[in-house]
Amino acid sequence: MPRCCAYNCENIGIHRFPKDKKCLQSWIKAIRGINWKPTSTSRLCAKHFKPSDYYEESKYTGIKLEKKLLKKGANPSIFSFSKCEEQSKSRRSLRYEARCAKEELLGLSELKRDRTH
Repeated sequence: MPRCCAYNCENIGIHRFPKDKKCLQSWIKAIRGINWKPTSTSRLCAKHFKPSDYYEESKYTGIKLEKKLLKKGANPSIFSFSKCEEQSKSRRSLRYEARCAKEELLGLSELKRDRTH
């Protein structure tokens, strides 16, 4: 069974990504998949959709559905990105701080040379 492709989610993915390009792009944007494209096996689990994103009963028979069926145009909207964002921000900020410190040290040493000559 394919796993959910959302960050930090271990559930089994049941929903395939839509084929419609606009809808597909909104799903990719929702999961924050920058520079990521879903494969034919990429799935999302029900945890990332609101209850209102599903049909509760068949529109033809009125019988309650056993399987979760997404409404057309439903977008995933429930995620927990905090761990991912904190990690990437801290790594990025550490690299930035290190670069600034290095540039500052190099800049200061250049100034000292200029003043002594």
